[in-house]
Amino acid sequence: MIRATRLGLSAMAQYNLANVSKALRVKEEQAVSGKRINRPSDDPGVITEVHRLYDTIEDLGVYQKNAGFASDLLNEMDTALSGVHDILVRAKEIATAMSSETYTAADRANTAPEVQELYNNLLTLANTNTNGRYVFAGDNYQNAAFSATGVYGGMTTTPSTRVGENQWVQTGYDGSQVFQGNVDLFTTLSTLVTDLQTNNVPNIQNALAALDTGTNQISLWRAAIGAEVNGSRS
Repeated sequence: MIRATRLGLSAMAQYNLANVSKALRVKEEQAVSGKRINRPSDDPGVITEVHRLYDTIEDLGVYQKNAGFASDLLNEMDTALSGVHDILVRAKEIATAMSSETYTAADRANTAPEVQELYNNLLTLANTNTNGRYVFAGDNYQNAAFSATGVYGGMTTTPSTRVGENQWVQTGYDGSQVFQGNVDLFTTLSTLVTDLQTNNVPNIQNALAALDTGTNQISLWRAAIGAEVNGSRS
């Protein structure tokens, strides 16, 4: 769904550009046609309108470029969060299995490295970098969003780009809200690693609720990214 809406964003920019270009051609024909006037000075209003339309076309070209830029970033964010969703699903599968008395302390300890790898993958996705921008670091997009221990180094304010006269699209997100909002995904996975290593079955069982909350959290942010390109902000 999100890819389709981004295509709509680009189509909107192209549509606006085509309409203004058409209006410009009409005005230019009026300015030079003997049927309308003999020379541009005969109707200065038309010439003024032609110049205004030229300026508008130039602006629309910038907006169209910005729309493509925003689409690329939003696409990367959605792809990253899709990967995070898969990580949480796998972590829950492991926690569910290891909560059972069927498994031994050795079984749980042997599973801990896989969860550690899930943590490492989560960190990589949270530090997604597109064209030199860390998309989950807010306005501090020149620097990685999270440290190796899951400490947020970004900003709570977020960047945006103009895609229309009164339209803006968000081009970065506050990773502390995305990954550490209702539940801290880094803490959840790192704690699960420790609980598996120490055979703490009650804590492993408790992790299931946190992983469910985390999955819902990521789904909501994916929906927010999709909605961003459908609306506008003035």
